[in-house]
Amino acid sequence: MRDSFPYMATRAQDDVFERYERYVRIKAPKPIKYGDLKGLVDVSIGYESLPFRVRRDYFKLGDDRVVVPVTVELDNGELSFKLEKNQSYVAKVGVYGAVTSMTREIVDEFDYDLVQTYLPEAYAAQAQKQGRSTYQKILVLDRKLRYRLDLVVKDLRSGKVGVSRTAIVPPAFGGENLKASSLILTDLVRQLEDMEKDEMFVLGNVKVRPVLDHKFAASAPLAIYLQVYNVSADQATLVPSIEASYRISKGKKVLMEEVDETGASIQYFSGQRMVLVKSLPIRQLEPGRYHLNVKVHDKISDQEVSAGQVFQVRAPSAADSLNKTASLQ
Repeated sequence: MRDSFPYMATRAQDDVFERYERYVRIKAPKPIKYGDLKGLVDVSIGYESLPFRVRRDYFKLGDDRVVVPVTVELDNGELSFKLEKNQSYVAKVGVYGAVTSMTREIVDEFDYDLVQTYLPEAYAAQAQKQGRSTYQKILVLDRKLRYRLDLVVKDLRSGKVGVSRTAIVPPAFGGENLKASSLILTDLVRQLEDMEKDEMFVLGNVKVRPVLDHKFAASAPLAIYLQVYNVSADQATLVPSIEASYRISKGKKVLMEEVDETGASIQYFSGQRMVLVKSLPIRQLEPGRYHLNVKVHDKISDQEVSAGQVFQVRAPSAADSLNKTASLQ
């Protein structure tokens, strides 16, 4: 059966997710480089605004903790690029974030240098106008508490600043019923061989970078990442028996549906979770807005759970291929 699910854990523990438990045990505060950005959290100053998007996803870690990837995304067309000595066009953004409890205690804070680089031919073709820069901080938080998330981003060339304040409210994943995590839509998902490497966008042994504006070029597949909890396993084989359907619709019309009855989209399974990774071709879809629905039926317990998300297919452009030359550092 391990041939069918090569990353299936045969014991109760969650092998590839234990890194987050270790993170909690050894976490120590790091010095903050952007103290000036930290000072903007509670101060209203008339900076020229730098727009950005924020996403919080929720994944069960255990009975008392959740993994919360916080993702920040900027449109590169909003950034100031400068031609540097290496003949590349470079934009630099400072990111600062703080997570505080309802009693105003700082639970975690972080900052980061986000650097985006384009080769001259890509920049000349205005590839950056459709590109985006993405940063992610993975948090491990107490499931029973609520938090405040403050984020500040600053274009280090133009001085433009963006500020965001939002809540982090972990959902309840307990009980015996099927539960689903956040549904991530992405254009970048790949399995990692080195599960211990500390990287952004890493969940277990998978690197998955969310697309926050949910806009995808039809030329590339739409990839899906979802975790499902409380999935039953056959007592003899320790293997689940599920049917997963992936449906794309527009209005009331179903345009595409793929049904997995063999477990081919199961990337990982343990006593704690089932991870589904699936790629859907969207080349035949016209530009426009669509709805994706993922439904999982546990055949052993005869339970179902669903997750859905709206996304947009955009018209292809010459810049799409050139955007591959951009690098996120």
